[in-house]
Amino acid sequence: MVGERVVEALLGSRPGLAGTAGDHRVDDRLPDFSADAVAGDRAMLVDAASALVEIDPDDLDVEERVDHALLSALVDRELFELTEIRGHEWDPLVHNPGPLLHALLSRPYAPVEVRLAALAGRLAAVPDALGRARRIRRLAACRPDRRRRPGRDPRLGRRRWEARLWHTLDTELSAAEIQRRAWANLDRVTDEIRAAAVELVGGPADDETVRRALDLLAAEHPDDHTIVDLASITLDEASDVVRAHDLVTVPDDPCVIQVMPQFARGVAVAYCDAPGGLETAAVPTFYCIAPTPVDWPARRVESFYREYNDHMIRNLTVHEAMPGHFLQLAHARRYAGSTRVRALIRSGPFVEGWAVYAEELMVGRGFGGLPVRLQQLKMQLRMTLNALLDQLVHAEELPEAEAMALLTGRGFQEEGEAAGKWRRALLTSAQLSTYFVGYSEMAEIAAARPRNVPLRHWHDEMLAHGSPPPRHLRTLLDL
Repeated sequence: MVGERVVEALLGSRPGLAGTAGDHRVDDRLPDFSADAVAGDRAMLVDAASALVEIDPDDLDVEERVDHALLSALVDRELFELTEIRGHEWDPLVHNPGPLLHALLSRPYAPVEVRLAALAGRLAAVPDALGRARRIRRLAACRPDRRRRPGRDPRLGRRRWEARLWHTLDTELSAAEIQRRAWANLDRVTDEIRAAAVELVGGPADDETVRRALDLLAAEHPDDHTIVDLASITLDEASDVVRAHDLVTVPDDPCVIQVMPQFARGVAVAYCDAPGGLETAAVPTFYCIAPTPVDWPARRVESFYREYNDHMIRNLTVHEAMPGHFLQLAHARRYAGSTRVRALIRSGPFVEGWAVYAEELMVGRGFGGLPVRLQQLKMQLRMTLNALLDQLVHAEELPEAEAMALLTGRGFQEEGEAAGKWRRALLTSAQLSTYFVGYSEMAEIAAARPRNVPLRHWHDEMLAHGSPPPRHLRTLLDL
């Protein structure tokens, strides 16, 4: 079967993808970016694309048609990244071995001795891999067609950014339409957060009232020593609300809350690390939160925890865990199709869109009361600004000062949060757009629930097909 051969080739050539999916056969390897390996990888992807295009989707049933489209899109995206973006030539994050090493230590998918053997293999490959990365960067710096000189910021430019956005989102929306909708949503949510602030502290429905309300809530916050315990408490609280309102089926899977490992810090404040669809061992999901860096001054630490106050942590736990990423990915692992394609696919718009929708769902059921409602609206502003920042930075060369003014002004963000988001916008591209676009599409699908279908049943059905791009979910739900 063509699809299975392509899946097998992808799993064998991409240790990170394989480990995330739960296939551990190449756990002793690091990605190989030598010239010969890159050329071989390109040839494999070209052959895979050619084989997939020969398949007539009309000969397949609905589930297999979606799998064919997903696998074709994955192959095309990998080929685009390898030949157009060429991150291995300029992006140091591509060569960071930390995630692949840490996964072997943190995930008990096999006996210790098996994981240590794999770890030894990867550690042995580190010197050559890092040496090759340095040589690649030196060679790339000498090329007349190099994309960026060393030391320059990594903005992609409109052509490459729009192409990466297309591959990342797999949506029919254009970049211009996304930006138009984002500005409109920013105005809508601003009106809502002003009204909520008036409800909390009184006064006129303006930005100063919003700041007074947020300042009041910001005073109640954890610190480096209590943030993990607070997240554990909020996970229990959120789980109780999900069950009490029968919002979605809660799988009996373990979720471990822990401090984010050092190598992973600097891009996001929290993340959910869930086992993949091919994982056979009983491996927990990790909900990781980053404390402040040890060298931060007291003023910046205070700013961080004013942003991530008690009420924001409740909303964050909804997004990362219950009923957000942890619950959604637990449902996704239970999908069993005729191919392994869905185990390789985690659509950013689906995963992030569901999590943002989950925030709105929970405050609609009273979770955390008005304080969490205000934080959820602030997060709506944030995810909308994420999409704008992504496009303005990479396609319109937005200056840092203007970005900070936009985030602290329209987004009511603390200075430390805004500075971190500016850094994230430079370190990543297209990913920041997945929240807004995904939420827009997933909320529309949720609103399409037939009148005679209970809410829990509809949510379960939305989550029963893996994590495909929302447009394919519409097909699977016959919308």
